Amino acid sequence: MTNYLKEETTHNKNYTNTAGKINLFTDYNLFLLQMCSFLFFETHHILKNFSMTNILSFHYVKLQNYLYLYSTHHSLVSLLSRDIFPSKTLLRL
Repeated sequence: MTNYLKEETTHNKNYTNTAGKINLFTDYNLFLLQMCSFLFFETHHILKNFSMTNILSFHYVKLQNYLYLYSTHHSLVSLLSRDIFPSKTLLRL
């Protein structure tokens, strides 16, 4: 039991946020999960309809917009997760 708890705490320690920073690993996993569900439901929707060319072009544009939004979000997250004040500057204050 103690070994299990020890492994569980070390496992959770790798994925938790430190000092209020955004965890990019879980953010990336969330994106992959959303992307897989998006592709699954969209392909299911495409297969149910008949006019394939119009639907494929529409969903391709939708997918491009989704990827653009994610790249914008990812760049904002990487900007926010950087240290504004380096540790040397804080030591001087």
